Amino acid sequence: MGKLFRDASRGVRYAYIGKTTVKAGECALLFTLGGKSRVVEGPLRLRVFCTTIRFLDRFVANTHEYLRIQMRSGEISHVRGPSTMYLNPCVHESVEVLGAEKLADKEAIVVYSSSPSDSTKASMVSRRVVVGPQLFVPEPHEWLHEFAWTWEHGRAVTTVVSLRREVLRAAVQSAQTASGDSVSLDLELSYQLVASKVANVLEQTGDPITELSSALKSDALAACKSMCVKDVVGATNPLGNIEDGIYKQTKALAAQLGFLLLGLRCSALDTAGAKTEEEARKANAAIEHSRRMAEQRLAEEEIKLQSETRSSEQRRELRRKEHEFEMSITKQRTDQEIDRLAKLRELGVDLTAFLTASRTANIDAPERGQTLRSEK
Repeated sequence: MGKLFRDASRGVRYAYIGKTTVKAGECALLFTLGGKSRVVEGPLRLRVFCTTIRFLDRFVANTHEYLRIQMRSGEISHVRGPSTMYLNPCVHESVEVLGAEKLADKEAIVVYSSSPSDSTKASMVSRRVVVGPQLFVPEPHEWLHEFAWTWEHGRAVTTVVSLRREVLRAAVQSAQTASGDSVSLDLELSYQLVASKVANVLEQTGDPITELSSALKSDALAACKSMCVKDVVGATNPLGNIEDGIYKQTKALAAQLGFLLLGLRCSALDTAGAKTEEEARKANAAIEHSRRMAEQRLAEEEIKLQSETRSSEQRRELRRKEHEFEMSITKQRTDQEIDRLAKLRELGVDLTAFLTASRTANIDAPERGQTLRSEK
């Protein structure tokens, strides 16, 4: 039957004379001999004469999408969905269906906008922050900023920045205390980005999360140098709260960038104790590995022994069967000889003389053979 709705994949068709039908839901571009074009949208039946016919592709954008239309003149327009249109190659260079930016509550994007200046004929770029919840569709002269920040799971590039409460986790290895001991620290800093300060962050740094982490580690190292290991290890939040005067660099940087610091949690572990525990764990793992290897060797030896035992039993069984076979052959021969002698007795043959003669013949046979070989 063919396609229900024809499009550009059907290719170009030529009609010299006749009629054609453009169904409802279809759109066709017709060229005359003079090169003029007209768009025909169905349902319609029309007469054609020396006409080139090309059906057009249809593009549909739903309520969460928009159409990006690039004209052959170079102009670009955005049409917010729900919307539908046909790509006319005489007018349009391309048509794309793109998704709108869905912003949840406490999410933001940074939008750049360019506008020509009458005095210099150059584009002037402005920037604004759009905060959710909303569905954002950019204008043709707008584009979104990409945040290349280092988050908890690594560096990622995204166009949406969170304004919610977030947690920055940092680990400090071998922090020196006043007693000369080393401790390892696990820090968790709760922070929140202020919406009005997003543009301020972009003006000062490309990755504020990394800078906050570095400042937090620096403050923690400085605080450990003035404390004994017994005051750090095992204590609840040994380095105090974020409101204390310990975290001067972190608070100054957060205020400069536009972050609210909401809380801090810290836990410490004695590096020497950790090394001892690690060594004990490795020793236990080595012992367990040796035990498993010994069990594996014993299992292999047991399997080998069982195999050898089965082989020995099989050899004994084979020898027993060979002996039984030889005994059966011997018994058959004996029975045959007894039957032969019984028949000879029935015929009146003196068995004693017959057996004596047979034995003498068996003894003389090798001697006669040796004599013949000597004569030769």
